[in-house]
Amino acid sequence: MIKLLDILIESNIIKVPEKVLDQLEDLYNYTKSNIDKLKETAPEDYNNPLIISRYNKYFKFNDLSGKEIQVSAGYYNDPKDLGAGRMNTIDDIMLINLAFFGDKEDFLELGEHELVHAMDPKLRNIELMGREYAKKGAEPDQMDKFSKSPWEFDAFTSYLLNKLKKSRERAPDKVEFDNGMKNLLSAIKDKSVDEIIEDDDLRKNAWFFSAKKWEVENWIDVLYDFKTEIKRIKAWSSKPTLYKRFLQRYANVVK
Repeated sequence: MIKLLDILIESNIIKVPEKVLDQLEDLYNYTKSNIDKLKETAPEDYNNPLIISRYNKYFKFNDLSGKEIQVSAGYYNDPKDLGAGRMNTIDDIMLINLAFFGDKEDFLELGEHELVHAMDPKLRNIELMGREYAKKGAEPDQMDKFSKSPWEFDAFTSYLLNKLKKSRERAPDKVEFDNGMKNLLSAIKDKSVDEIIEDDDLRKNAWFFSAKKWEVENWIDVLYDFKTEIKRIKAWSSKPTLYKRFLQRYANVVK
């Protein structure tokens, strides 16, 4: 029997190939250009998604075991669902909820998150996933428990740390970036999310958590992204082994 410990990734993230991530931009552009028609056509049930021929088996890459997978993009339209997307690892379909179709940066992050799930052996093994979900699974409305589950932790840290790596690369002052993030990741263990947001020095790090242009007119969205990510990191910090794993991944990926 496969055990979870046999396939836990400790100090690094699951990396979706760049060529696959590049394909997300075409998917976003097509969806945005055809959003009204797609909303009219797509079903509400994500178990029966709309898959157009253009995106049938669209993403071709290997999972972590080295097995080639072909992932389709499928649409559904359910405003009552809990999220903007899902990943069906049985039929290999990345599911896009048109009811919450957002801006480009959000869509690219969603796509990376779901494609990490596609590569993850914890999710591809049905027996293991069923057993582990019964113990550690949760829906997004239980965000603390949801983000601490091994498979969601892997997906959230993958796109977050890739985003922070890119932010460090474009930061005008890398020493300022490093010091700011060091102070933030230290403070987050003891300070509440609201205390961090209200702290002038810690709040400056908000820009690093956004893939949007670092311009004043984007500040409200940037602050929203920052608060969302800080809530997740705060949840991880409440579990020492998990937070240590996050910091190890930060050190290996961002710097």
